[in-house]
Amino acid sequence: MSISLIAVSSAGGIPLFCRQKSNASSDGMPAFVTMASLNSVNLFSRLNETNLQVAITRDSAIYWKLFKGSIVLILVASVDSETSFREMNKFQMEPILDMIFDVIGSITGFHRLTETNTENLKCFLRLSFSVVDHILDQLYTGNRLPLMFHGVEYSFPASWTHPFMKVLIDTASRLASSQFCCLLIRKRLFFATKPWWSSISPSKDQLMIINLVNSFNLNERQSSREMSIYLPTNSPNQPVRLIASVISHRTVLILLCGEQPTAKQIQENIVDPLRSSQKDQEVLRRIVHENRHFPQVDENVITLVALHPERNTYTVMGGIDVVRQRDLIRLIEMSNKIGGFKSLQAECYVDFKKYKGYFTENKNSRLYFLFPVDLNLEKMRKIASKTQLIFSKEKK
Repeated sequence: MSISLIAVSSAGGIPLFCRQKSNASSDGMPAFVTMASLNSVNLFSRLNETNLQVAITRDSAIYWKLFKGSIVLILVASVDSETSFREMNKFQMEPILDMIFDVIGSITGFHRLTETNTENLKCFLRLSFSVVDHILDQLYTGNRLPLMFHGVEYSFPASWTHPFMKVLIDTASRLASSQFCCLLIRKRLFFATKPWWSSISPSKDQLMIINLVNSFNLNERQSSREMSIYLPTNSPNQPVRLIASVISHRTVLILLCGEQPTAKQIQENIVDPLRSSQKDQEVLRRIVHENRHFPQVDENVITLVALHPERNTYTVMGGIDVVRQRDLIRLIEMSNKIGGFKSLQAECYVDFKKYKGYFTENKNSRLYFLFPVDLNLEKMRKIASKTQLIFSKEKK
């Protein structure tokens, strides 16, 4: 299996870049004839007032989308008979292409994506390669829930961590003269300031930021990174400074700042004191060691994915292998047809081979369950109702 993202200019179909994830022994790039064929098909469709969006062949799926009238992104997935990528359709892939474009624009600057000089445009686009590769890697490895939900994975903090985390986040935010601060543990969102939850989290900016920071692959050796970025929703025209620093093992502090303070001042006033504090390190190591805190749910729940749309976050409980993820995707598709928060309560369920899939939603959250096959609908409803209450209490 291989997944390729090709960017071409809309005017002449000139290749701008190509990124690929593949299990084949190759140089990582599709053959020139493949790129040339894709360019020709796309140009032909647009010249004939046709919007070609998707094509399916025996062993591949191809998706096109034009952005800002200047760049065409082409996603090519070559698949085998065992892959679950066949379960992805146009309605799922189009938002993924939108997200990739937003990530590219956030790093290069959206105003630069209309650059008419092709060589200059290629130079700007190179800055985004690492995060584009990170997104393609999620598609390739099958970790598609973040891309399906267009949200970030969230770990519910245990109650004992709240006082410690609030002081840590608020202090870091005050010293950095920033309202927007959050903490990642094991690459999952763990805690954030109130302005982050109210402004960054509800927008697509949060997913872009978390993907970007996770693509840095920060560790104790390369422990910090600073970058000027544009926020598609909150700051599309004015760049902000993104500063990400490792403050403990597998724990990253994220700050959105203005011109001041400098990265050196943040290191000296925030990061170094946290790293040198034995008490703080002991608490952070304990949190990382506990991995994820889950609310206690019914023992009949095999897998649960809880989506919180107002924060663009989701939480996973239980194991998710390739088969379970494929069936969850089917359940998500079914729920999208009946959901959308148009009513206070909606539900659906489907029989899979080894278990039952059940979905329910209310005005605050959407829950996707995998249950044993012998569980009846009434029992599933009762478990789902209790789980909704549990999550409501946890969020408070």
